[in-house]
Amino acid sequence: MKVKLDEGLSYRLKPILQELGHDVDTVVDEGLKSEADTVLAEIARQNNRMLFTLDRGLGDVRQYVPGEHPGIVVFRLSKKSNAAPTNRRGMTTACSRMSPLALGGG
Repeated sequence: MKVKLDEGLSYRLKPILQELGHDVDTVVDEGLKSEADTVLAEIARQNNRMLFTLDRGLGDVRQYVPGEHPGIVVFRLSKKSNAAPTNRRGMTTACSRMSPLALGGG
């Protein structure tokens, strides 16, 4: 799966996802920090990448219509948590629970 990590997600996720076999780039690595959501979503779409983010605005299906992009995954953290998911177990669980359609399958 091709993934773009938004700036709010920990840089530690990149190697974890790569180790799981995913092709990962980040908003920060590409110098896109603080770009508008619409810009990030369009760049991810052009590069056929799912966008992983904490930004709930990117979950607006009226603006980011399912089927018009590879996918947008908005992580919702519990009220007790103040940091993005960073551990291998948590990310492996999150990725394994995604549907084959969300992962680019049929």
